[in-house]
Amino acid sequence: MSEKTDELEKIEKAIDIIDLSRRAWKCGRCGREYSFEEYDRLPLVDLGAGRRTRVCRCGYRFHVDKWTKKTEVKLGDLTVTVSTVFLELNHGTDEKPLWYETMIFPNTRNVECEQVWRYETREEAERGHDRIVGLLESGRYKLKPTTYLLVVEEDGEK
Repeated sequence: MSEKTDELEKIEKAIDIIDLSRRAWKCGRCGREYSFEEYDRLPLVDLGAGRRTRVCRCGYRFHVDKWTKKTEVKLGDLTVTVSTVFLELNHGTDEKPLWYETMIFPNTRNVECEQVWRYETREEAERGHDRIVGLLESGRYKLKPTTYLLVVEEDGEK
């Protein structure tokens, strides 16, 4: 068989793994859940500047109207933003959907935070957000070195 046919077969197998009927998207206003197929059939609305998005029957604009909670926390010279958002896309399973996520964004490129907390409900997300803010404000964090600076020692330098 040709390489093209083999590649096409691999793509078709990958597509078969995705359950397009699964309830994957959720409206942040009315709570209606959509499968991938249903979401793709929702009307598009123009947001300007060449941007468009899907709109739920209740008028909710995906990626635009989603709920967020942000809190800035001062940690000495470092300021971080604790951000909790409604994801709209289920990051869990059908049995345990995860619709919300908390992340921490430092105000400098020299510090990163890769921790992510996910929740099923908005109430859990709000409690989780407040818990992370409280831990940071009470000093329950560590700044761990993760990168190194390479310095070439020229003659006479130490």
